[in-house]
Amino acid sequence: MKKLFILAVICFITLKSEAQFNYQFTDESIPVTGVQYGVVGGGITTQLFNRDDVNAISIKPETINFNYFAGAERIRWYTPHFGIGQQVLLWNGGAAYSGALDTTDNAPTMEAKTRLQYIKIPALFYWKSYNRWHPDRRLRVNTFFGPYIAMLGSAQEDWRVNITGSDDYFDYSLKSGTYIGIDKDSNQFFNGNADETEPFKLIDYGFVMGAGAEMRLWRRTVVALTFRLDIGMAEVENKDFEVNAPDGTRYRFYQDVIGKFQPYTSALGPDFDYNRPETRNVGFGAQLSIRKYFGAK
Repeated sequence: MKKLFILAVICFITLKSEAQFNYQFTDESIPVTGVQYGVVGGGITTQLFNRDDVNAISIKPETINFNYFAGAERIRWYTPHFGIGQQVLLWNGGAAYSGALDTTDNAPTMEAKTRLQYIKIPALFYWKSYNRWHPDRRLRVNTFFGPYIAMLGSAQEDWRVNITGSDDYFDYSLKSGTYIGIDKDSNQFFNGNADETEPFKLIDYGFVMGAGAEMRLWRRTVVALTFRLDIGMAEVENKDFEVNAPDGTRYRFYQDVIGKFQPYTSALGPDFDYNRPETRNVGFGAQLSIRKYFGAK
């Protein structure tokens, strides 16, 4: 009987403590649920993945192509572990390329940049670590995953052809409606026609994933440093986009080529189709978020 009494007392104390303990710690002192608003930005290396470009003999994509993004975010934490949020980002993407124009000795070399600017909106599922025995812990693991959709704001191709053995070079620039060439003395030697449509498609979509840590700075303010990977699922090149070559031949800039920026050979004929595969956006980098809780659940 004595043992049963002691056990009953222990159970009563345990249940009473369980009922009084605030699992979600949603009081106004150090919230872990509720709505967060904040700003986010970071540095990324971006690529336009295309199998033909990767396997090209000469001009290839560069591994590092530094870009940046910035914007705002909102997260609704439904529990101390789980939340759903959105970001609205000004996203700078694209790719960098370099190599020789052909495989001959002393061939001219090229350095090129594809510059793409998007308004990107990811919808993300968040998870963060939480220990109910230490609800005031400052450092937490933070991960997220979800889809995104992006709208193209501007697109431009820029490249420079360097003449081997001399200091001569020629700069080219291509965007909607404009295709020009300028020499090192800033003289325009080429002004070709280009379609008025964008060289890249208006809509991109894909997935985002990331992981890192967040730290509470003040009672309602946290800062999070995470690494993110953005993988596009849509074709981004407008393969019907046409330009005039310097010799006057009209061709599709992204389709009638062996690899990007490889010389077009008009002798192949206007109906020749290289069947270029799809090109997709890829980005990897780090982001820094500063967020503040506005109310608890």
